[in-house]
Amino acid sequence: MKKRFKYTIAAIFATISAIFAVPNGAFYFEQDHASFRGSEDLARLELYLVMGRDHGSWEQVEGGYSAELNIMTQIIYEGENIFTDYDAFTDRCEDPGGLDPLSALPRQMNFSMQEGKYTIRQSVFNSENKVLAQGEFEVEVPDFSSGGAMLSEIELVSAVVEQKERTLFSKYGVYDIIPKGSAVYDPGKQDIQLLLEMYGLGSKGTDYRVTASVLDLNGRLVHGFETEQFSVSQDMEVYINRFDIGVLKNGIYDFAIAVEPVGGSEMKRVKRIYIRNAVQDIDASAGGIYSDLDSVQLDSVLANLISLIDKDELDLFRRSSEKGKREFLTNFWSDRVLRRGEGFRREIEQRISYANRQFSSLFQRGAITDRGQILIKYGYPDDVQVYSSISEGKPHDIWFYNKLEGGVEFIFVDLDNSGHYELVHSTMRGEKQNSNWENLIRR
Repeated sequence: MKKRFKYTIAAIFATISAIFAVPNGAFYFEQDHASFRGSEDLARLELYLVMGRDHGSWEQVEGGYSAELNIMTQIIYEGENIFTDYDAFTDRCEDPGGLDPLSALPRQMNFSMQEGKYTIRQSVFNSENKVLAQGEFEVEVPDFSSGGAMLSEIELVSAVVEQKERTLFSKYGVYDIIPKGSAVYDPGKQDIQLLLEMYGLGSKGTDYRVTASVLDLNGRLVHGFETEQFSVSQDMEVYINRFDIGVLKNGIYDFAIAVEPVGGSEMKRVKRIYIRNAVQDIDASAGGIYSDLDSVQLDSVLANLISLIDKDELDLFRRSSEKGKREFLTNFWSDRVLRRGEGFRREIEQRISYANRQFSSLFQRGAITDRGQILIKYGYPDDVQVYSSISEGKPHDIWFYNKLEGGVEFIFVDLDNSGHYELVHSTMRGEKQNSNWENLIRR
């Protein structure tokens, strides 16, 4: 197999106090990435991590305390693990009890990569090989080999400081760029600082404009910023700026940077960001419902609603602290009620109750089964055909919705005769499809 990357830089270590917000509770671990133009027609993929210092691995040593930690990074391409790296490092402090609760460890790894889609899987271990945290995400490395005008991906930045000595945070011979390592923004951190590289914008002196904006997930403008104008001074221009996003409510947004050389075509890069625990008015009655629930119970509540949220909303919920999960659920209903009326909430609650009565087993409550989730999402079917006899193959149900897309079906099969019905096929767009589903019901 053709080698798709070069491992160019090991990992970097620094302790930054009061820059990264570290939630209370479990060990804090966030991941992010950005791609830039590299050399030899390869892109430079930068992986960013930020982790809490509440790892519980401190040992007293001369002059204070230290903890040995290890990060395993795996790069997966087309289902094959093409690279694994174990990066050991040491965290040190004078007294763990005196650590600033907001302090955290940012780290960075750089790879020279061919363009393509990769899976990045990372785990943090302590000295006893106990897994403290794990994370996995997809990256799509762009093709920077064309040589024309183009933009890097957006790097979210925690701090830009004057370079005093060369470190692996150092860029452009002037600054140390401390990565944020996370696309989540918490209260008191309601500004976004970013870095963007711009290539081949034109000859020296060519003017170009940069416009930043915040978009919703449908691409509609939520908040705009003033357009800036600059002149090209070299083949690679660097744009670093900070923007106030305190006006944004809890939710998921795309932060967009548009670059337009005068007389040229506009180019745009977009970075998905998550606003969590933002300071805003919360509906008191809705908030009260969740005020006494712990994180596990809040996860259980969300499981009932999983078919009503998208992947980005689920990601935001999973990234949130216990307080953030409460606010997510509160805002989930506030948003839906605002758009669809209070009757929508009552209807969903009735569907959840019905699903729990009809589809629950000793091992699983009905609302989180496949049948329960389809009922919660689409409502009660117009017709149901039930096949339960042995002569008709494995027990299965066929649900018909006559008003969806001109009529759709959902087929649920009890594959192991346990009473657990699994969705194996649907004619509804976006749902699970298997044209050979009938083979599954044959005994």
